[in-house]
Amino acid sequence: MWQEERYQRIRKMLAALRSASTDRIAEELGVSRETVRRDLIALEARGELRRTHGGAVLDGEAPEHDPTHHDRRHYRAVARAAASRLSNGQTLFMEAGSMAVTLAEALDVLHGITVITNSFDAAMRIAASRDHLSHGNRAVMLGGSVLPSLAATHGEHAIAEIHRYTADAALLCPSAIDARHGATHADLSRAELARAMAANARSIVAMADDTAIGQNAGVSYCPADRIAMLISNRKAEATEGYDALAGALGGVVLV
Repeated sequence: MWQEERYQRIRKMLAALRSASTDRIAEELGVSRETVRRDLIALEARGELRRTHGGAVLDGEAPEHDPTHHDRRHYRAVARAAASRLSNGQTLFMEAGSMAVTLAEALDVLHGITVITNSFDAAMRIAASRDHLSHGNRAVMLGGSVLPSLAATHGEHAIAEIHRYTADAALLCPSAIDARHGATHADLSRAELARAMAANARSIVAMADDTAIGQNAGVSYCPADRIAMLISNRKAEATEGYDALAGALGGVVLV
């Protein structure tokens, strides 16, 4: 079955059911669970659905019992852990993604930082925050073409601007990460922008939850041995591929 045909059938399932498990989708399509995981990562990158622990829901559909409500607490814990390992006065790259705004809020404990980002929401959160302003923090918004699904910029102009800077750290949120392929995205333009941030940073901090561990989204942009630290939730430790990944990284923090 061709990729686009699988995407269309997944869309139809979610339109009818509102949510579906990875196992059910795999059975319905007659493909492996690994293929379904890759397809869900790709469709989430397009803004068409939201992955959950064990499946997916239509973007915007988050019933109270759904694990996506847990994700907000997890994001805050991961963001605080990242902020605690950074220093005052640093220049930071931050890529757009589901963690960007939460991370922008957590960084307000720091003083004199410069955050260079392609996320409109994160840039505004820093520029309009009293805490950020009182601490002398500032945001630099990268120019470029607009990517509506992420409320972000991307493309060659954004990448050219990244190359004007050298950052102390790049704060990256890969769609998937494993030992062999490192940090990956399903979308080529997102991967190319993140690649530029990684190349122009002295240190790389990656943030990903357990659903991304041991997975490959398709487009590699940073090898595992270049990542100084991965911050994830504790369920990551039980995922297939975690041990190999942890051995390839500079370090892992579980919150």
